[in-house]
Amino acid sequence: MIVKLRPWKSLSLTLALVLGLATPVFAQDEEIPSDTSSLPSTGAGTGSAPGAKVDDIGELPPPVIQKPKEYSAAEKLKQCKKFEGKYISYYEHIYKVEKCKRRAFIVEEGVEFKTKGLKIISIESETMAMIPAGETLNKLAAKKKYNCAQLNNQYLISRGDEIYFVEKCKKRLFPDLDTYSEHSQKRGKRNQDILELDEEQIAKIEDGVPIVSSLDAEYKKLLDADTGVDVLPLAEACKGLNGKFVAYYSKIYRVEKCRKQPVEPEMFGKRYPKYSPQELTSEQWISIPTGQNFKL
Repeated sequence: MIVKLRPWKSLSLTLALVLGLATPVFAQDEEIPSDTSSLPSTGAGTGSAPGAKVDDIGELPPPVIQKPKEYSAAEKLKQCKKFEGKYISYYEHIYKVEKCKRRAFIVEEGVEFKTKGLKIISIESETMAMIPAGETLNKLAAKKKYNCAQLNNQYLISRGDEIYFVEKCKKRLFPDLDTYSEHSQKRGKRNQDILELDEEQIAKIEDGVPIVSSLDAEYKKLLDADTGVDVLPLAEACKGLNGKFVAYYSKIYRVEKCRKQPVEPEMFGKRYPKYSPQELTSEQWISIPTGQNFKL
């Protein structure tokens, strides 16, 4: 196909090539419109109403906020009848429709709601809006109150995992897990149950003198950050120890998953009279975290 250029366009092409321009520029036959309102709007996606015009300073008007949809009494009554006496759910919330009200179940820590065997219907936001809220169906269980006699000689644990022993109606804090393990072992299995209380209940019990740590003087030195004992990476500290019994001074542990689980020395001696557990270094002992008691 042969394209014929007008003389003035041929001249423009020649000049463009001579001056080294990458793309030849042709003059436009059409004129630029003088009315900017006919140009496409640059405010796409701003939420402005369709066809909104730019004002004198180049800004679009604020977006129009739609009013929530209103439902007629007949529409609301229809939804009430449809779900009357049934269980409905909206996201994680569960309701029961009674007398044209959706009554919610409170689901919080310590409150159990059994849904097994119940037919629960998932609803849309429109149904949620048409059925008004009513009173809740259940209430938070009242916190059990304990008197002095019930708490004496009882182990307590807070939500923050602090363990106490109650003596003469005062709570005594265990400074470390090793001390609690030794204390509970001496009292026997029947007295090892731990009662979990929330922070408010714990705070109401008068503080007593903290229990003295069962760790000997060498242990206490290691717990002091100024002793200069290096903390090893966990993998290095327990390398080759998993599944073995180890010792540190008068303490015996079973290492499982890089946790040193306290073992009762007397029971260990009876069970394994000829077993000589590997001795831990100070760095290993301080680096391997303490786990739950190991039952032989």
